[in-house]
Amino acid sequence: MNIDTNPTTRLAVCLVLDCSPSMGTSFWIGNQQIIKPPDSLSIDTLNDGIKHFLTALKNDEMIRHAIDISIITFSGEPKTVLDFQTVENVDIPILETDKERGGTSIGSAVALSLNQIEAKTKEYQETGLNYHCPWLVLVTDGHPTDHSHIDVAKLVHNQVLYQKLIVFSIGMGEDADTEVLKLLSPKSPPLQLEEIDFFSAKYLNSLFEQTLESEEEISLAREGLKAWTEYLRINQEIMRAKIKVAGHAVVGKAHEGKKLPRQDDVFTFRSKKQKRVIIALADGAGSCSHSELGAEIVTSKVGSIILGKGDQDVENWDKLDEGNVKDDNFERFFNDRVLACTHIHKRLTFYLTEKAKSLGIGVKELASTLLFVVLKETKGTIQYLAGHIGDGVIVQFKDNQASVFSSPERGEFSNTTFFVTSKDALTHFRLYRGVLNPDEGFMLFSDGVADTLYHKQTQTAAPACAKMFEWLNTYSQRQVAKATRDNLQQVFREESPVGDDCSLAILKVMNVK
Repeated sequence: MNIDTNPTTRLAVCLVLDCSPSMGTSFWIGNQQIIKPPDSLSIDTLNDGIKHFLTALKNDEMIRHAIDISIITFSGEPKTVLDFQTVENVDIPILETDKERGGTSIGSAVALSLNQIEAKTKEYQETGLNYHCPWLVLVTDGHPTDHSHIDVAKLVHNQVLYQKLIVFSIGMGEDADTEVLKLLSPKSPPLQLEEIDFFSAKYLNSLFEQTLESEEEISLAREGLKAWTEYLRINQEIMRAKIKVAGHAVVGKAHEGKKLPRQDDVFTFRSKKQKRVIIALADGAGSCSHSELGAEIVTSKVGSIILGKGDQDVENWDKLDEGNVKDDNFERFFNDRVLACTHIHKRLTFYLTEKAKSLGIGVKELASTLLFVVLKETKGTIQYLAGHIGDGVIVQFKDNQASVFSSPERGEFSNTTFFVTSKDALTHFRLYRGVLNPDEGFMLFSDGVADTLYHKQTQTAAPACAKMFEWLNTYSQRQVAKATRDNLQQVFREESPVGDDCSLAILKVMNVK
């Protein structure tokens, strides 16, 4: 360090970053691998955040000479990735998760950072450089796997108390242990990256004014940490939506191998004002020549029938919210199950028959199952109508539990089921009604996905259902839809023992304050 060539007052910033296996782009529940949503808070996000953070600092004429950066990563043990260097001289690193050792030893990493910061402070003093109170920025996505943070917390408290250290703790996602983060940042409340309000200018201003003393320090902090947090949550569209929906279908390996079309179909819809929402899923009968068309018809039409008026089904989805919310079939169906089943089946049969005539085939060639949930909000209350014909599974999320709401129904033999086109379809048309509250919702999936997400012997939902439902808390519809597609393609499709098509749809009523 040469005080003659760079006499700028310095700020030492030590980034302490979680690189444990949970920071990867996928995770395991038991022996089940689940791929995280795209742009989720993972090692890729962290790398992107570091790149943009350091780039922003390098591009600032004053800051690039003033900030000395070090980077410590940790899993079961801490590791120094970058010794203290002035930002302008730093080569931006690419971090990787520690797949060999595992663990999350937060305390040992913080202890190492304290030693490095102390050594850097002594260096400033010996060379006669003026310096600001050093920063420790801790980022983690989970819980510590040892007790090292307990002892080091006492050291942190003393450093902060005597104004020798400023700590910013950042939790990546809802699984981060906020109590440990509070323990290690006694003067600054932990930042939660899923809470977008924390990154408003108003919040940052109040935060820095409380934790920093001089105007120069406040200005420096505002520039640096704002750049960090803004880019670390890149494209995190934490939509304050009342209801979120996502869904996708992929062709199975068996159909792909035989060059057959995908026979599963998924339909999702959310009106502009979010007063009407539809998820529908159908699995075309493998033995029928045009079942993929039948599946597409029933999924696209069932919601329009329920939200239509009499035999006038919805045609213009864009203007759906403009109609009289009291003057549609939903209210009549909600109060009369027999009417609902009869009318829905009659209208679906009409559309299927018309299609069969146009193709010159029997209507049975369009056979498919059907699962659906239709929501309607009236005066702040969200009601649902859910229906099920055949196999596939409907899972309900309520009271923080995932439970099987409607199980697959088999025919006389284990490999047979019932279809919309079956003669006795009405007998096997299961219709449900009720009210959905915040943090509640549904998931639909076909039998191809049921091989992974449904335990047949116990008739229970696999733990991965709840994990996927949690995604809607943190990620946008686009991100969850992409993650759903990736898991269907790369996980569920691969695990289907008979190579079935795989489809899944999900919705959640958000707890919007």
